[in-house]
Amino acid sequence: MKNTEKKTRKPAAKKNPAPKAAPKAESSVKTAAAAVKAKADVNPDLTDAFINEVSEEVMLEAIFAAHKVNQQVIEFINKIVAECGKPKHSYTSCAVPEELFTAIKEIVPPEEMEKAVFTDEKQVREENIRVIKEKLNEAFADNEEWLALVDDAVYQYQK
Repeated sequence: MKNTEKKTRKPAAKKNPAPKAAPKAESSVKTAAAAVKAKADVNPDLTDAFINEVSEEVMLEAIFAAHKVNQQVIEFINKIVAECGKPKHSYTSCAVPEELFTAIKEIVPPEEMEKAVFTDEKQVREENIRVIKEKLNEAFADNEEWLALVDDAVYQYQK
């Protein structure tokens, strides 16, 4: 059996509701700032689109008033950091020393590394790199500092 009832359609919702009235030019800084904030809350990208709703003088006053408030907030944050903040962590560089990199290039020329790395089979490639690392470990056996960096240096050299 076929259903002979017709489906009723709901009217489509309006996509663009009527625009809100712009604040008057003689409105206060608070009203102008509230209007811009309200527009920015809806869509931050629209802030520039509504810039013509208030006079330039009113907008500049609002910007400078906001700047003063921001300076107070920054002062407050700096005060809290000074009282309860932790000291910044120091950065430890993990870069491979240039001398080590040069020494590696002398022991394993770029052509040899290229041949080892550009192999289709993963097992062969890993074996080639393992052989290169063994060669470098033997060469730098007397230098503990460089010996610890061989893996990172070979990784960078592969790239």
